[in-house]
Amino acid sequence: MQTYRSYRIGMRNIKTAIAVLVSILLSYLLQRDYPFYIIIAAVISMESSVINSWHVGKNRVMGTVLGAAIGAGFGYFDRGNVLLVTVGIMLIIYICNFFRWNKSITIAVVVFIAVMLDGGETNIFAYSVNRIIDTVIGIAVSLGVNYFVFPYDFDKALDRQIDNLEEKIQQSVEKVICAGDLLTLDEIKGGIDTLIQEFDTYKNEVGVKESKKQAFDRKELMLKEIESIYIHLKVLNYIPEGRRLDKSNLETMKRMGYNTCAIDGEPKEFSNNVYNFHVRALLDELNDLALLRNIED
Repeated sequence: MQTYRSYRIGMRNIKTAIAVLVSILLSYLLQRDYPFYIIIAAVISMESSVINSWHVGKNRVMGTVLGAAIGAGFGYFDRGNVLLVTVGIMLIIYICNFFRWNKSITIAVVVFIAVMLDGGETNIFAYSVNRIIDTVIGIAVSLGVNYFVFPYDFDKALDRQIDNLEEKIQQSVEKVICAGDLLTLDEIKGGIDTLIQEFDTYKNEVGVKESKKQAFDRKELMLKEIESIYIHLKVLNYIPEGRRLDKSNLETMKRMGYNTCAIDGEPKEFSNNVYNFHVRALLDELNDLALLRNIED
């Protein structure tokens, strides 16, 4: 059972709060009439890293421009008209989906509604331009906070995610092989997908410094080992009969420190060769993973 002690305040939480504070102060300093829009842009643009914030920020700008433009166009004819608001929202969603700006939909609709319903007696075109300016300011705040306050460390993030995956794998090996349980491996698969995305972002968008290339390559090899281990675990998880380790695999598991007491007795005559093949391959991959971890960069 999870309690409040199971949760902690993360860096993204702290940085979001700081971004809100900076947005409020900046809106007063720049004498902006509607601090809310600066704050909301900063909050929804805050991501785990500068790169991710930049991508989200671009989506928000596109959405803001679209929402403001359609709002100004519709509002010019009849500001506050409920029917036009409904049609405008449908049009915005259609355009965003057509151009695959899915992450721009929310901010586009928010800005459109603001222009149509919240502008009061102000000039609708000036109001629309101001909403775009506020959004850009909020995104700039988000990027600045992300860059200067506890900047995201890809190397530590990769290490942390690999550690978590290794821990889940060890638990799964105990359950699948030692205890003979059937279990879902969704957490491992989800962790692998997240790790692959992290590698791609680091490599393609940030760039790996020459001084860190050896460590990065080693971590990529660890990822490949983890992917292979997941495949073997998945196969083992669905072998229904003959779950008996042969002598070689049993000795290897003892040597690696697994709880072989949970395994049903000594090796028996009937054992599934496919099962033992995948156990052997999995144990080899685990050994290779341990060797990679111990290499000094």
